[in-house]
Amino acid sequence: MSQKWQERLIAFGLCMVLIILLIPLIMIARYNFMSMDDYTYGNIVHGNISEGQTFWNILQVQAKNAYECWSTWQGQYFVNWLIMVFLALGGGEHYYLVVMITLIPLLLAEFFLGYVVLGKGFKASFSQVCIAVIPMAIYHISFPPSTAEAFYWLCGAVTYTTAYAISLFALGLLVNLLYVKQNSRMQNMVSVMILLLLSVCLGGSNFVTGLFMLLVCFLFAVYGIFVKHKHALIYVINLLVYVACFLLTALSPGASNRRADTADMQVPALKAILMSLYDAAKYVKTWTLPFVMIAVLAMIPLFWKIIKNTKFRFPMPFLVLFLSFGMYAAQFTPNEYALGFIGAYRVQNIYRFQMIYLLFGSEFYLLGWLHNKFPEINFTLFRKAVKGLQKIPALSVLYCLVMGSVVICAMYMNVGSAGASYSAFKSLRDGSAAIYYQEYQERMVLLEDESISDVVVKPFTCPPSALFFEDWKAENSWENEHAAQYYGKKSIIVESKTLNNSLK
Repeated sequence: MSQKWQERLIAFGLCMVLIILLIPLIMIARYNFMSMDDYTYGNIVHGNISEGQTFWNILQVQAKNAYECWSTWQGQYFVNWLIMVFLALGGGEHYYLVVMITLIPLLLAEFFLGYVVLGKGFKASFSQVCIAVIPMAIYHISFPPSTAEAFYWLCGAVTYTTAYAISLFALGLLVNLLYVKQNSRMQNMVSVMILLLLSVCLGGSNFVTGLFMLLVCFLFAVYGIFVKHKHALIYVINLLVYVACFLLTALSPGASNRRADTADMQVPALKAILMSLYDAAKYVKTWTLPFVMIAVLAMIPLFWKIIKNTKFRFPMPFLVLFLSFGMYAAQFTPNEYALGFIGAYRVQNIYRFQMIYLLFGSEFYLLGWLHNKFPEINFTLFRKAVKGLQKIPALSVLYCLVMGSVVICAMYMNVGSAGASYSAFKSLRDGSAAIYYQEYQERMVLLEDESISDVVVKPFTCPPSALFFEDWKAENSWENEHAAQYYGKKSIIVESKTLNNSLK
């Protein structure tokens, strides 16, 4: 079997592994429903939705609502607008679609970035791009610190996962503009327009992704000016647009109010930077797990082959690695500064997503530098071994089975987290997801009963970890109050588990 067909078979096998892992994540979504901050946004939306509104009316109304949030509550104008548009269009009835507006953009963005960098930049084939990208995509969907906050809870998923996917699209467009000889004038014009739009959106997203993209835009602008690139002016304009939008969020009245609420937890800026560097290094060390290293090692032959077909010099590797780690650590800084720790799980999802790019990207760059620095290294024995193994048609199938087995075993052992796909599959198989949704429906009977003003609901008996983020409290809280307002009740509380057990 030729090497080209070997690569195609491996790419196909990895696609099958990815699809298999996606199936339970999509199937369990039908048992998903609103929670926590969703009700806060829902209350804002409820007051501005009327019968007969067109799609464009809804977009405009939610823009006004996002402005109100920007003025009083949160400066993240784009993600606030996106969350409220979703609730206005679908509400709780279509909440199962949350996973689609997180997973689909994330996977598409990863493939787009991989195609632009490896396919256009290094002339890799489509199969090679798939072999490089799919293991990273598998890692991202399988091992987030919190599956619920990454893919199922609307507020957290859109604010962080969807915004992160948009940042990958923007990064791909920035790289795409480097290849001026390969892009037509129309392609460049469309790319620039989309890039500027995404910059406006990212400026109004979260500070973790926002600070990272600020550094990315700055480096592209500096590079464009330094090498006198044809699109240097575009990079500079994009940087200015992004900075203006980012400052619009950072200096908003809503952001100022939130900073005032956490003033007692803030640390000095220099200390926050040092803490970010330390925690980023610790995070990489902790979560570079054995199955991740297996995937990294498995990429060496592929990366080496791609590198051999290019003339890129891979200059200053240690400076590039230093800057890469610094940009990765910068994502920790907003929470280190404002809260004194690395942040909630929905924020850590982004750290985990980006970590795999740091590892694979560093590996690719170092291999490129080694290839140029020591051209006499040709891995003769390795090449002979591979050439012999290529005569075995089952090699590609075996590779995919090994990769799939590593991922499945890691999930089964709950490495890193509950293993998103395995956890979802387990909850579907043992019926806990269905029970969880049935208990929610029982709550809805009480919440829709107009004769009841003070609602007391039973706690969930077996909430699935893939879906469950947080429940209402056993006493009055802002979460309970906002949910009560959403359903038109005086109060909502969850029956104490202790009291419930005593009654039994």
